[in-house]
Amino acid sequence: MVGGAEGVRSYWENFLQGTELLIFVVDSIDEDRFTVAKEELTKLLADQRLKGVPLVVVANKQDQAGAKQGSEICKALGVEPDWNDRDVYIIETHTSENSASLEEIERLKNMMRTLWPKD
Repeated sequence: MVGGAEGVRSYWENFLQGTELLIFVVDSIDEDRFTVAKEELTKLLADQRLKGVPLVVVANKQDQAGAKQGSEICKALGVEPDWNDRDVYIIETHTSENSASLEEIERLKNMMRTLWPKD
């Protein structure tokens, strides 16, 4: 896991080799930064080391006033399911409980079972 602060982003490329799942967290209430998030995600996904790697977009702070839904965030990021030959999943989380809904957690578990089946 690598943080998203501006000073840390230049180091992201050092952690891409062998990535099996990319989790991209977006602050659902900070619409002003969606453009920056889109630019950074676009740069990441252009790297050949991430070709075909599934993407999980975590729409954080869904319990806050003015939060954009996960589908709206994906639209702002320019991503959609099966986008560019990769699976895309949306997880909506809440800050007050620091959790996703049970349905969202179940979707993530199923996705992980698909990616890494038990022998």
